[in-house]
Order: sequence, then structure tokens, then C-alpha cells
Amino acid sequence: MIIHGVPGENGQLQGYLDLMGIPYTGCDMYASAVTFNKYYCKSIAASVGIPTSKSYFLTKDEYDVDAIIEKIGLPCFVKPNKNGSSVGITKVYEKDKLGEAIDNAFAADNEVLIENFVKGREFACGVFNKNGTNIVLPVTEIIAKNDFFDYEAKYTSGKSDEVTPADIDEETAATISAYTNLMYETLHCKGLVRVDFIATDEQVTFLEVNAIPGMSAASIIPKQLGCYGLEMDEIVNLLLDEALDSK
Repeated sequence: MIIHGVPGENGQLQGYLDLMGIPYTGCDMYASAVTFNKYYCKSIAASVGIPTSKSYFLTKDEYDVDAIIEKIGLPCFVKPNKNGSSVGITKVYEKDKLGEAIDNAFAADNEVLIENFVKGREFACGVFNKNGTNIVLPVTEIIAKNDFFDYEAKYTSGKSDEVTPADIDEETAATISAYTNLMYETLHCKGLVRVDFIATDEQVTFLEVNAIPGMSAASIIPKQLGCYGLEMDEIVNLLLDEALDSK
């Protein structure tokens, strides 16, 4: 299961396959739906003690710009609540640009999430289960050459640098690994999942869970697997065996 966005990442296809009795790799319908919904997923992270950024949730295009800025501040990120690959995301620096960014996000989804900008270093960490034991992969630092890790930076060669293993202190690496494992367990994830964070000198802040992480040559997870010592065919066979065993 490596279909991004709808219907592969939001649980719709998983639900259909469940009804048909067809096994598949990765998270089930429920975990997929929750991880695809950024607002719900952040709420769950906060409920188990993982720091999250301040956010403002919109379900309709009637809003108070001043109220949003008072709570979130500038700059901020405006994003579709249920979408992937950073589609529809805008980083807003000025008050008069906020409305346009919200309209852009609503064009991609019927819910919009606005989050405060946390100035720090961005990290990603993969995790999967092998024979009943969670294997947390080496942490990657994402250094985007664009203003942030947007669609272009994710899928265009040379637009970002991914350093694996990340050049960070042991405490920060251990915190990221622990939070990654905690989210995997809390959400009852299956298969191979990636969890993203922003780290400052003060704390590690949760960003999102990617239930279907990128698996292309430019993607983060294959680099982490290589650093851990796993070939791509090994992990694919492992995921297939897990899916078949579950049935």
C-alpha cells in the first residue's frame, strides 16, 4: 500500500479491502483515518504527553483574522487538515495574506488547520514492527532549501538535504525515537510509518504521522532502512508477510 492522499492514505481503500477480505500492508482503516486528519492526530499526541504546536481549526470559510493571529501569531502555517505531500500548504508572514492562504487550503479540503511557526530543526523517524517488536529506525534531519519542506522540496531532487543519521545529541535522538514509538503504539499502527518533528533547544514538537511514507529513491524511509542495514526487498517481504499473517 503506497498510494498517497485519497483514497490510499485516509483509510477509504483499507475499509474497502477489509470488506472484500483482501489483505494489505500498513495501517488499518481506523489508524489511517486518524493519521490523515492532522487535527485529530495532534490531539492524540497531546493526550499522551507529546508537545504539539498551537493550532486553530476551521470548518467553514467564516473566520476572524485578528482572533487567529492573536492565538497563533505570525508567521504561521495554513494547511488542509486532511491532505498529504504538503499540498495546499502556505507559510504566511503578513496579516493581509492570511485570507488567501485559507482559501487555498479550503480548495484542497473542507477543513483547515492553522499552526504557529516553530523555529527549529526538522526531523523524521521511521518505525515498523518485526516479530512483535517495534523497530525504530535512525533519525533523519530534513534541511529544506525552500522556505519549508513543501511539495517541491519533497519530490524534486536537490531541493532538500536529508541527513541520516541526523547530527544531533543523544538525548534529542532518544526523545524523537521514544515519541515515534509512542505514537505508533497509541494509534495501533501497522507496517512502516514515519513520524515528523521540529526540535528546538527547549523541546521536541510533534508535527504529523505519515502512515504511508514516501518510498521513492528520493524519499527518507529508504535512506533510514539503508542506514539500519535493511535492503528494500527485505522490508517489502517483511511487510507482505505481516499483512498475510494478519489474515
